[in-house]
Amino acid sequence: MKSHSYDLRRVDETFLAMRQKLGAWFCCLPAAIQALVFYDSVFGAELVAQGRERTIREAKHPGRPFLEVFLSMEGHPTTLVLGGARGKAAPKVVEFNKLHRACDALLGISGTNGGGPGVMGLDSMHLRHAINKVRESSFLAPSYEVNGSGKIAAKSDVVQVRLGIPGEKPNEWGSADLITWSQGSLMSRTAMLMALGNVLAVYAYPGGYGTSEEIFRILVDRVLENTGVNTIVTRGAKIVLVSSMDDTGTSYYQPFMSQLARMAKEGMIGANYPDFIEEVCVEEVGALDRIMSIQDQAAQRIYGFSFVEEWERLNSAKLIPTARELVR
Repeated sequence: MKSHSYDLRRVDETFLAMRQKLGAWFCCLPAAIQALVFYDSVFGAELVAQGRERTIREAKHPGRPFLEVFLSMEGHPTTLVLGGARGKAAPKVVEFNKLHRACDALLGISGTNGGGPGVMGLDSMHLRHAINKVRESSFLAPSYEVNGSGKIAAKSDVVQVRLGIPGEKPNEWGSADLITWSQGSLMSRTAMLMALGNVLAVYAYPGGYGTSEEIFRILVDRVLENTGVNTIVTRGAKIVLVSSMDDTGTSYYQPFMSQLARMAKEGMIGANYPDFIEEVCVEEVGALDRIMSIQDQAAQRIYGFSFVEEWERLNSAKLIPTARELVR
């Protein structure tokens, strides 16, 4: 295998050019975001130098620099969806995601994902269709304050951080001005996804190696946040494993949750792990109410009020029944 070494002179030039371009904005960013922007910019520069660049031009898909998307989303509510690029989601999972994204579109909450096929494409498509229907309606979204600049009405968008995996075609449903690319790694992309907006909850649908890595990466950083260790900024977001039952009555993530329970029993992790991660099966009565409650509790913690209650007050209607009508 051919090895690739870093040209430190080129790395320094990349960093200095970036600092000059970003100026005061860069200095005002949290340390974790500075490191992320630097890492991805340097790694991208090395790929260019080594002739291995996965460029937006080559992919023939739109995109903006990460920092521009970061600043556009700063202070806005989002929910992040993880899931496999392969396979086909169970019909009940498909319907559940469609209804969930209709609720988010009504509330003005944006959705972020990796922009690929599979679950990511399904999620992006459902949110895009719901957004289009909401914008044609007369429903009012809650208003919130962003960085002390006054209140604005919430507006949902489809935000994507694409990785450019060979043979994996990006989906077409992202908001053009809120698509960015990671030139680095899956770890870099996960950090970018968590950095965009205020993530109220992370929803992990069935997936494979990549999804599992993302779940554990966010879970580890969620546990270590505020300990002084440099971590992804999770803002206390909970991970919700979304799955359905198979013919034997076993849910996709049941073995995963059983392993966490065993680890806690053996003293390998804290007994409080359910504070950070839980599973919701779409067949459960009140499954949608449960996940909406999880993200609404986060909204109350970050914004100081319930998005669901405020939406229902503004529109004199119940959110979930309205979402059901919206996707019919």
